[in-house]
Amino acid sequence: MADEVARLLDDFDPGSWRIVPGTPWYVAVPSTGRTGRPWRLHLSAAPHSALTILQVVVPLLAQRALPFAFAPTVEHVRHLGSQTCAASEFGIFLSTSPEDGDDAHLLDLARHLYTATRGLPGPRIPQARPYRIGGIVHISDGDGDVDLTTARAASATVVACEVSERRPYLRLGAERPPLHVDRADDHDRSRSPILLHGRYLVTSALRVTTTGGVYLATDLAAEPRSTDVVLKHARAHTDVDADGTDARARLLREVHTLHHLARRVPVPRPLKAFANAGDLFVVCESRPATPLRQWVQQHAGSEGGVPAPAALLVARRLMSLLASVHRAGYVLRDLDPSHIVVGADGWPTLITVSDAVPTGHVAPSRGAREYRAPEVHDPDTPVPATPVQDLFGLGALLFLLATGNDPVLPDDDGHEHRPMRERLAPWLGLVARYSDTARLFAPAIMTLLADDPAERGDLPSASQLLSAARTTPPSPPPVHHPSVDALLADGLEYLIATMRPDEDRLWPTSEPGRRTDPRSVHHGAAGVLSVLLQARARIPPERTPLGLDAAARKAASWLADRCEDGQPLLPGLYDGLAGTAWVLADAAVALDEPQLRAHAERVALRLPTSWPVPGIAHGLAGAALAHLHLAGVSRAGAGEYRGGDGRFLERAAQCARSLRDAAVPGSCGPTWPVPTGIRSRLAGTCHYGFAHGVAGIGYALLCLGTALKDEACLTLAAEAGSALCRAASSDDDGAAWWPVGPHDSTRRSHWCDGSSGIGTFLLRLFAVTGEQRFAEYARAAAGAVHRARWTASPVVCHGLAGDGEFLLDAAAWLADPTYRAWAEDLVPLLAVRHCRRRGRVLLPDESLRSHGADYGVGLSGVVSYLLRLRHGGARAFLLDSLLVDESLEAVPEPAVPW
Repeated sequence: MADEVARLLDDFDPGSWRIVPGTPWYVAVPSTGRTGRPWRLHLSAAPHSALTILQVVVPLLAQRALPFAFAPTVEHVRHLGSQTCAASEFGIFLSTSPEDGDDAHLLDLARHLYTATRGLPGPRIPQARPYRIGGIVHISDGDGDVDLTTARAASATVVACEVSERRPYLRLGAERPPLHVDRADDHDRSRSPILLHGRYLVTSALRVTTTGGVYLATDLAAEPRSTDVVLKHARAHTDVDADGTDARARLLREVHTLHHLARRVPVPRPLKAFANAGDLFVVCESRPATPLRQWVQQHAGSEGGVPAPAALLVARRLMSLLASVHRAGYVLRDLDPSHIVVGADGWPTLITVSDAVPTGHVAPSRGAREYRAPEVHDPDTPVPATPVQDLFGLGALLFLLATGNDPVLPDDDGHEHRPMRERLAPWLGLVARYSDTARLFAPAIMTLLADDPAERGDLPSASQLLSAARTTPPSPPPVHHPSVDALLADGLEYLIATMRPDEDRLWPTSEPGRRTDPRSVHHGAAGVLSVLLQARARIPPERTPLGLDAAARKAASWLADRCEDGQPLLPGLYDGLAGTAWVLADAAVALDEPQLRAHAERVALRLPTSWPVPGIAHGLAGAALAHLHLAGVSRAGAGEYRGGDGRFLERAAQCARSLRDAAVPGSCGPTWPVPTGIRSRLAGTCHYGFAHGVAGIGYALLCLGTALKDEACLTLAAEAGSALCRAASSDDDGAAWWPVGPHDSTRRSHWCDGSSGIGTFLLRLFAVTGEQRFAEYARAAAGAVHRARWTASPVVCHGLAGDGEFLLDAAAWLADPTYRAWAEDLVPLLAVRHCRRRGRVLLPDESLRSHGADYGVGLSGVVSYLLRLRHGGARAFLLDSLLVDESLEAVPEPAVPW
């Protein structure tokens, strides 16, 4: 299709356009034009309609000399409409925007594109607004104002469609109003319960993808009273096969399968089907039950996985369920736990059989790779369905029961590919050191996960393996994993090798990071540069990776240049430009390049000192800390401080006043809610955690009060700490947990919004005030963090690296080597998730399926933690030298030599 675009442009004006390749879109630019970003108008396409759309749209855009981005092949179009496509890219076949960005011109262009493409098929783009229902033209929600969360101009990005699994305000596409509906009520519509077909009230989500989902709903019109139902949803023109079959056709096929299986297998019986704006919905009966993955989370013990008695019972019942499917003449081929629920009686039930086919049938297979046999992964070479294919998925379900984790790992390079069984064995062996369930299940799991179908045996033999393990407990599988030094060396080599100074982002990022500021700490260059500077300072010269100094200098130069481009500056230490100023100031000293300090000061002096988002990650508390950092205040002795740039101290004082004024009394103490009327995904929320809430703001107030000798800030910081102590809940073993906030009772354990981040603040508050209750709650937070280690991802924001940083803090600030040992416990759990890429061992990002350089949710943040664990040093992006003598920042030596 790229050749067709080139032909159409040459027919209009030969030689005046250039086409720039990219991934996944190419960009067509007139010789006198710019790239055209930010894109405001998006068109979708089905694979069979893409060429026709180009033929009617390209001349229209060429006539107006408007640059545009487009998917260059039918294969790209098919991917953009599939389950595997990232939510931020889903459905976007072609994007453009009027050159001046004027709304009147935007609507005029949308009208002409809608008229030209009327009747042509394409999926709805969930992260944009349809110009008219039924059309393929969509308009970005961005209208030129600034998104306070992503730290980008809203018009420069595509906002992902988020679906909550806990709240009943799901956006099901068809319920989202088109552009001509009054925008003023859109926020209320998105937060209100969804009623479909005049009777089905959606209450929660069991499974959500860009191509549809499975929901729990209440049938308000059922007789004699309201009844709970399962609602299956398939979006129009999505997941289109080469033969034209889309998600709706597959859902109809699943209905036929359910009707057949319902006579012999516990599956929901289909009751009704209806269409809504082209999408297909199927209503099925429902029984009270818990999704299997959620059931595992609820029953998991402190040693990882579900305790053996309950796990064995469910495992045998899963085998019985699978046997009944096979006796009915079907093969499931996809045993994703989101397809299974567990009833109050403990019996599992299938709620989705979307991939099931009669035994011997040949058809492409879809779904989660980790719960499907390797032989069915390639949709282009389908194989006959056989019962042994389901045994692989059964082995993956047993792994979930035994460890509490999905068996998800990033892919190795092709020439370094290792079978899944080989890669999961160290992980299973690690858990088996502590867990009876993992030891009992290990023989069956290792047999069922064989790549060769002939090695998997059958259901009776799998059952015998479980029985034999109960009578003669086996030895756990061996545990082999890369060392800390290997992970550090390869991680740093990767960061150095993957710099891209000529591109818009200096390092490759995870999918959510593509929508964020490329200069920030969390997803951008500032976070990675900070880690390079840490490595440069801490690693002995004889072990310094080749090119580290040059990479740090190049990254600092790139970052400084991008800070002068006039883009809106938003506060926030992690997702805003406050963190960028912080890192540039550090680089100026570390690299002896004074001009970087000038860049840092210009950025910081342009940051606001009053802002509606109060938190550290995105808002004002982060800006306050950056101002203190640039002011250069440090502790000289007991109660004495040195340094202090008056410009930044005054701005820090303004931030302090704004933070004090924003405090709102709560049931436990002061909180800092985010206002409801602002453009941010945090709008209307109130958090306790470090990234967005009370803990992080409390820490900023503690530093402000100490540096500025502001008693009001110190008092408010202490009140924030007291509020957090009141909000805590404790287990029988003394571990302390916190809800996300006053209005969200979900318990979390990580830095972003849980025990790790809250403990981070309480440790510092104890050091300044001497109040023992803060120390005791920090100890209890450490207990929760250590207990939750089994199911944590590797990253800083909400994973093992951030948790490990807190445990190192606790070891130093409480002078207790126990917490150092706990921090070391996290290293094997990180290491067993590694993949092999180009001769390096690399750890995954928060998706667990890929890797990126991001500090908050990727590799560089993990490297920062390992650097501190291996070589010591203070924790990044904190001002602890303000609070205590520098000697207290040292981390105790490891209990055993590395």
